[in-house]
Amino acid sequence: GRSQAGGGQEALLELREELERAALETRELRRELQEALAQMPDGDLRGLLEERYLIGRSKHELMERYCLSERSYYRRLTQAARCLDRCSTFFRAPF
Repeated sequence: GRSQAGGGQEALLELREELERAALETRELRRELQEALAQMPDGDLRGLLEERYLIGRSKHELMERYCLSERSYYRRLTQAARCLDRCSTFFRAPF
């Protein structure tokens, strides 16, 4: 009876804390990514990454918006990711 209800409440509190930690971590990662994107010199490549991964536009929306074939879309996305990697330390593991 009572111990089960208490255990359920405890599990809910633990879940809530875990979700709050995950939300905080997500906000921090998003902020770090935005800072890394801000260091990219190519505005088109930066825009492509922002629209795809921060705003959540679909591949097809972006292909239309940037007038790209599917092959060109993936090529630009790869260029953008490489540029982001060169311009920031966001994806590098800490030593």
